[in-house]
Amino acid sequence: DKRVAADFPKYVDGPAEQRIEELVNGNGGLFQETPRGMMLSADGREWVTEQLAAERDAADQAALNASYDRFMELNHRFKELVSNWQISSMDGHSDAEWAELVDGVASIDVDLGPVLTETETHVARLGSYAGRFERALEEMRAGDSSMLASPLKDSYHTVWFEYHEELIPAGGRDRAAEERAEG
Repeated sequence: DKRVAADFPKYVDGPAEQRIEELVNGNGGLFQETPRGMMLSADGREWVTEQLAAERDAADQAALNASYDRFMELNHRFKELVSNWQISSMDGHSDAEWAELVDGVASIDVDLGPVLTETETHVARLGSYAGRFERALEEMRAGDSSMLASPLKDSYHTVWFEYHEELIPAGGRDRAAEERAEG
């Protein structure tokens, strides 16, 4: 159904897009059509919950938790970098300051690479994040400052947040407990 494919964000492509189309077209009871596209039905949400539980049970939790710990070290660096940039943005930025920020994100990205590879080893569907981070960083390097933290785009911060949200349950963690630990 080309209508379904047209609703996918630009970062869903190739095998992921094909798999989504297979799921939507082969499991009508799991999805419902809305004016904005397709969404999970109540049965679909239950099915996804079961799939995620099975994925979590099959994964090496110790390895995922070790990857999560490494990610959290990077998370602190990334949050500080973005916060400092946003606080200082009231005065505007020079091209040199932007280049320095992009270099900072690129440095974090280099350290993130092995974490992405490790988590993909245990949860294959997380493999799509590497390309999304790469695209956001490339657009930042090309001068698009919105690709740092725009919530309306697949910005580096948006991808970072989504990846973080994926890692929490994949490692059997609870979001509320993580927020208390970070606070």
